Amino acid sequence: MAIDLGLHVFRKPADRPGGDHGGQLGWRVGIRRRLRADQGRRIAPHCRCAPGLHAHSCGDYGIAQSQVVDELSPVSFTVNATGNPPPTFQWHRDGAKIPAATDPSYALAAAALIDNGARFHVVAANVISNVTHSATSSVATLTVLADLKPPVLLSARATGLGQVQVEFSERIALVTATNLAHYTLMGPNGAVAIVEAALDSTEDHVVLNVGTLVENGTYTLAVEGLTDLAAAANRIGPGSQVTFQALGYTAEDIGAPSIQGSVKAVPGGVDVTGGGTAIGGAADQFQFSYVMRAGDFDVRYGWPRSRCRTLGLRAA
Repeated sequence: MAIDLGLHVFRKPADRPGGDHGGQLGWRVGIRRRLRADQGRRIAPHCRCAPGLHAHSCGDYGIAQSQVVDELSPVSFTVNATGNPPPTFQWHRDGAKIPAATDPSYALAAAALIDNGARFHVVAANVISNVTHSATSSVATLTVLADLKPPVLLSARATGLGQVQVEFSERIALVTATNLAHYTLMGPNGAVAIVEAALDSTEDHVVLNVGTLVENGTYTLAVEGLTDLAAAANRIGPGSQVTFQALGYTAEDIGAPSIQGSVKAVPGGVDVTGGGTAIGGAADQFQFSYVMRAGDFDVRYGWPRSRCRTLGLRAA
């Protein structure tokens, strides 16, 4: 939400006798009018114009618009206020000052359900001739819609023959994500031991350290009991499972790629895919998969339109 509120400076007309009228602050939204060079420092607080100015110089005052966001979504409030001297800012929530909220913008990284109904406003102030003047924006109400949707199991892939990366549709609660009893992994030789479960920094990926997988084997991962971070603690649906193929390749991200790579077994080898930006530059972002080999070996790789070449490589 952008509250475009301007603190406008008005000078007293040069042809008006008398002392300095001082300075006051006022809000203005929209088009800012160019003031004459002979107008001095006066800021209209309630659309009260300085003597000698036309009424239209004051304009309309800013109205902070309320916002509606989904639970745990980001929300921000921004004010565009100017003055001479430049104003300071103080944001308030439900009438109380927000500690350290003294910038033109105030943001909540993840609006929680407890934030529903919170009321925000900002006070801008400056000092002229040792007198403090201030202006207060209107109040904006934040409405947070409860998240009642359960998380969804999106995919699983082997990253080598001892680890499985699991992806979910949203962030998962740590206490449920790391509970080994919530996972079952079945493969060609039956159940596979799950040794450890860790939630990564995105909070929507879980990394499972597992017993040794069979190269090219097909595995099914079943998940239960996981909940999201919403106030309702929505639980993943029953029967959530996904099938994947185990390969000896390990996936690794370079930078922060937006496209997830993959490794897929095909007759006579594997297809390795990945994508990103600035490959070969100073800020590479891509994903690739690799496997360690030792001794003498041949590598066959595909070119567009099914053109293939075989290279003889010697590993150090």
